[in-house]
Amino acid sequence: MYYGTGFYLSRTSSLSRLQSEREALQQLAYHDLLTGLPGRLSLERQLDGMTRPEVQPFALLFVDVDSFKVINDTLGHAAGDRLLKTLGGELRRVAGEDAQVFRLSGDEFVVLLPGVRSAEAEAAARRIQEEAPRLPSTRVGVETTLSIGLSLCPDDAQTPSELLRHADSAMYAVKRSGRRHVRRYRPDQHAATERFQLLARELGHALARQELRLVYQPIFSLTDGEIVKIEALVRWQHPVLGPVGPDEFIPVAERVGLITPIGLWVLQESCQQLTHLPGLMLSVNVSGLQLMQRDFVPGVLEVLDNLSLNPQQLELELTETSLLHEDQRAVTALRALQAQGVRVALDDFGAGYSNLTRLRNLPISDVKLDRSFVTCFLDDDDQQRQQAEQLLRGVLDIARSLNVTVTAEGLETPALVRLAMEMGCDLGQGYALSLPLSAPEVQDLVRRQPLSAAD
Repeated sequence: MYYGTGFYLSRTSSLSRLQSEREALQQLAYHDLLTGLPGRLSLERQLDGMTRPEVQPFALLFVDVDSFKVINDTLGHAAGDRLLKTLGGELRRVAGEDAQVFRLSGDEFVVLLPGVRSAEAEAAARRIQEEAPRLPSTRVGVETTLSIGLSLCPDDAQTPSELLRHADSAMYAVKRSGRRHVRRYRPDQHAATERFQLLARELGHALARQELRLVYQPIFSLTDGEIVKIEALVRWQHPVLGPVGPDEFIPVAERVGLITPIGLWVLQESCQQLTHLPGLMLSVNVSGLQLMQRDFVPGVLEVLDNLSLNPQQLELELTETSLLHEDQRAVTALRALQAQGVRVALDDFGAGYSNLTRLRNLPISDVKLDRSFVTCFLDDDDQQRQQAEQLLRGVLDIARSLNVTVTAEGLETPALVRLAMEMGCDLGQGYALSLPLSAPEVQDLVRRQPLSAAD
C-alpha cells in the first residue's frame, strides 16, 4: 500500500514537473525573454487569424533600430539589451491600447494596428518613430532612431508572409535612403529593395565562403614616377550574382553592420601582403563606423604588431564626409593612431563638403582629390575651370603649410596626368598610370623598379 502511494505521488510529481516544463518551453517559444513581448511564433499565429476572409483592415509596421550593431560594439551588449528592453515598453505605450507589439529578433519589432487605413496608419507610424526612441536614448546615452516600413491589409497584401515581406521591403527602402523615416510599401520600389535585401543576406556569408578578394592599385610619385603606395581595394565575386561592385555592396555593408568584419579582413589581408613589399606604404579604406568602435585602435595596432610592420607603412583612408561629420570619437581614434605613426588620408576631397579651414584641425597626412574635381579642368565651361583651379591652389597652399601630400585620383588619360603634374600635385593614381593589380602582379611590378623608402 505504501509502495503504491509512493509510486502515485512520484508519478504525479513527475507529470506536474513535465507540465511545468512544457509550459515554460511554450512560453519561451512564443515570448521574448528580454523584452517580455510576444515573439515570431505569436506574430504568425496572430496574423493567421487577422488575414482570414471578411476580417477588418489593419496595418503592419516593421520597426528597425538604426545602427544597432554600432551601439552594441561601442557601448557594449548590456547597453544594447537595455535599449531594446526600454524600446519594447515604449512601443507598447506609444502605439496605444489596441495595438499589438512583437519582437522578431535582434533589433526588429512588428507593430499591428487593427482597424486603421492608410492615413491613420502613417500618422501612427510617424508618432512611434518620433516618440518611442526618446526614453531609450536617455537610458543608453546616445541618440536612438528608428526606420519603419508599413504595409496594409488588404490593400497591399492579404497573406501573412506577403504583409511581412512588403513591410520589411519598405523598411529597407528607408535604410537605403538614409534611415530615420517612415515609408509605406510601394511596388515600384520593390525591385531595388529586394536587391538590397538579397545583397545584405548574401554579404553576410561572403567572408566564410571566401568570395571576397583584394586587388591593389599603385600610387605614383608625379616627380620621379616611382611607386610610393598601394591602395587595397576589395572585390566581391558572387557565385550566382557574378561580380558585385564596391559602390553597391559597401553601402549595404555599412547599413546592415557588416562593414566592421569586412574592414578587419581587408586590413589583415592587405597587411599580410605588405610583408612581401618592404619599403612601400599601404593605404586601406576605413568607414567612419569602424572608427567609433572601442576596439578599433588596439585592433589596428595588434595587426601591425603581429606582422612586425612599421606603423608608418600604414595609411588609413576616410571619405571627406565621414571624417568631417562623424562623432568626435572618430577624430580621437585617428589622433591615437597618428601618435603611433599611422598616417591618415582624406579621400574623395572635392566631391561634397570641402572645408579647407577644417583641414588644419584634422590629423591627416594626405589629401586625395576626387576624380570629378580633377576632371573639371577639362570642362568647356571657363567658370568651372577657374573655380576648380582656385580650389586646387587653395588645397595645395594649405597642404604645403601643413606638410600634407596631395594625391590626384582618377587620372585616366595622359592629359589628366600632365595636368596634375603641372598643377603641382605630389602623387597620382588612375588607369592611365596603372590598373588595379593582383598581389603577385604588384610584387612583380615592384621588383622591376627600385623603391624609395616610405615616409
